[in-house]
Amino acid sequence: RVHLTGFRRDVPEVMAALDALVLPSTRSEATSQVIPQALAVGTPVVGSNVGGIPELVRDGETGRLVPPGDSGALAAAILASLREPERSRAMARAGQAMILAQYTFDAAMERTTAVYRALLES
Repeated sequence: RVHLTGFRRDVPEVMAALDALVLPSTRSEATSQVIPQALAVGTPVVGSNVGGIPELVRDGETGRLVPPGDSGALAAAILASLREPERSRAMARAGQAMILAQYTFDAAMERTTAVYRALLES
């Protein structure tokens, strides 16, 4: 079922309660914020293999990717995610670890500090 709830302040809690987050983009787009948000709370992700999505969703590792515009592949990936909950949760945990290691504020600060250190030492 799909529920249109309007504006929510409890997005992390809602994301964590989802069986899967599905982002079926058909055109190239920059990396959306919804995928890192879902992965950060350990929600399985199904997304299109387009734009910045494959940077976060690595097919079979951190989620499931489908060709853009392929409704059959999208349906199959959603069904697989729901029918294989253990595998889906394992991919979501891998995605969560990736987000926590690479995309948090602290991780960004560490990378920025490393750049400045390298500049000062050269």
